[in-house]
Amino acid sequence: GSTAFSTPPTKASTDLQRRAPHSAPPSSSIASSTMGSRRLARYEFSPRMKPLTKLYFISKFHPGVGLEQVDPISLGYTFFQAFCEYECGGIDAEQVSKEILLAFFKKDFPSGRHWVIHDPQVGQKITGAAASAGIAYPVSMSATYDWEGRYQVAKAKGTVRFKQAQKEIRIENYRYELTGDA
Repeated sequence: GSTAFSTPPTKASTDLQRRAPHSAPPSSSIASSTMGSRRLARYEFSPRMKPLTKLYFISKFHPGVGLEQVDPISLGYTFFQAFCEYECGGIDAEQVSKEILLAFFKKDFPSGRHWVIHDPQVGQKITGAAASAGIAYPVSMSATYDWEGRYQVAKAKGTVRFKQAQKEIRIENYRYELTGDA
């Protein structure tokens, strides 16, 4: 006859079986990263979720368009996780400002080998006179390419404005440029 082998359940597998199927995984099981620093995420958010905070892009190059809504998942899974973590209070406005600029930068960036991407830099917080103006952070970042006689610099900057009463985040005056050898 045949013999069936079974292994005793581990503590981790029994914990997972007892947890409700819709609950978040234990905090020790998921790690997410941000640029050079590392942080531990509390949850892994489903891309099917729709965040309550709306993300808008305002381009000075298309003034007639006005506010353009940006779906956070369209900027990548890593950014989506950080955006949801901000909504849940896991990271602050200054940190999510860096994440937003990094996500926009990566969308425009000619990625490849030999590029050195520098962490985003956040300037002094700007507070508006009117409560509706919210708070804003000027953010900038760059990347350099120096390989086999070619040198290029990619730069991005913009202002990330938080209008908490309206549950809005706006990216204003975002600019991206690539200079150097073609």
